[in-house]
Amino acid sequence: MYKYTLGRFLAAVVSSLVFVSMCSAATFYVRSGATGRNDGSDWINAWNSTSRINFGALNPGDTVYIAGGTYGPLNITKSGSSGKPLTFKRATSAEHGTSTGWSNAYDSRVIIDGRGGMAAVGIGEGGSYSGQSFITIDGVTEYGIWLRNAMTGVRAARGKSNNLKLRYLELGDEGQSKLGEDGIQGRGDNLLVEYSYIRDNDNIETHGDGIQWFAGTNITIRYNVFKNNGQMFMLTETAWGSDYVNDLNVYYNIFYNRGGRHYNGISKKLCPQPGHYWRIYNNTFDLEAKSNSGFDNIFSGAGSCSRMEFVNNAVIYSNASSLGGVSHSYNGYDNSGALAVYNVPSEVGRVTAADLGFVDVANADYRLTSSSPLIGKGRDVGLTRDFDGNPVGSPPSIGAFEGVGSRSEPLSPPTNLTVK
Repeated sequence: MYKYTLGRFLAAVVSSLVFVSMCSAATFYVRSGATGRNDGSDWINAWNSTSRINFGALNPGDTVYIAGGTYGPLNITKSGSSGKPLTFKRATSAEHGTSTGWSNAYDSRVIIDGRGGMAAVGIGEGGSYSGQSFITIDGVTEYGIWLRNAMTGVRAARGKSNNLKLRYLELGDEGQSKLGEDGIQGRGDNLLVEYSYIRDNDNIETHGDGIQWFAGTNITIRYNVFKNNGQMFMLTETAWGSDYVNDLNVYYNIFYNRGGRHYNGISKKLCPQPGHYWRIYNNTFDLEAKSNSGFDNIFSGAGSCSRMEFVNNAVIYSNASSLGGVSHSYNGYDNSGALAVYNVPSEVGRVTAADLGFVDVANADYRLTSSSPLIGKGRDVGLTRDFDGNPVGSPPSIGAFEGVGSRSEPLSPPTNLTVK
């Protein structure tokens, strides 16, 4: 009897281990120039193009590593699931999955070229245009994946794509690989965009924006650089009914323009619904407002939105007339000289000065000098790390940087962000 019971127990254990093994996440590989079986099983037999990825072989929780090189469009036609996203990640020497066939030479920038199509990365774009959810696209290091030469950098189908994470990406180009419309476009809940460089999406004819998000709840945009976009954001939509963006969190970003065909900061067609909010905290705005024409305004679109908060932001060379329609306090404004803000509002905790104490505006370095009047003058809004990853003080500083000090995370405007 004892042997029979023990045998059944051991059989159950073995069966459970086999089941866990079968259900565990798998890794697959993409490498331009691979000449093996093209089945994605390792670096030798990697899929040699993004179009060769076999989505039928992928399951929630799987990771697809991509070696450095230039590829055509990536069209994602499968979802992950809660706690098990489907991840597309740039391979690095530190993290590359299997070592079979790996070479440190593969640790270089990934370029996804849309080849003039609808999107460099399409999420749910093929077939029925049904939304795909629980997707992560990760460049791993500063701007490690560059998306270019398409109408949009990342386009999520109108069918609603939820739980997207986009990090360490560069979206846009000022030259022949320029995106035709938006850096990121789509709809869905729980969107996270972080550590990315979104630039030169300023085509007036196609209404180019850094991010155009039609509808969704719980949208977080943090630790990014936005430069020379027609509008930094275009949020909510009325063309297909009333589509709302609710519970928007925008913090520790840099928004700036130099040249290009920019015309607004954050555009809203609809205010957030009752019980929801927009929180624009601790960003730096430099929108290149050359005249008091109403353009290059912090906000545009729908009128007063009391559920929108604008707090702890540093503002230069912009138009602030729109702030009268939102809740605003503890912001810093340049009020004299070439970088002065038009229509500086009255508010609680306001800091105004002819020089806000940035290290080097001419070269897009908005860190604070030791004499900056913004240091320690903000309001505690519950954030803990600034743009560079430095701890936030109590009270915090105003703007995207906490104060003078060395960086603890590798995020800064790249050298090609030099102001001209």
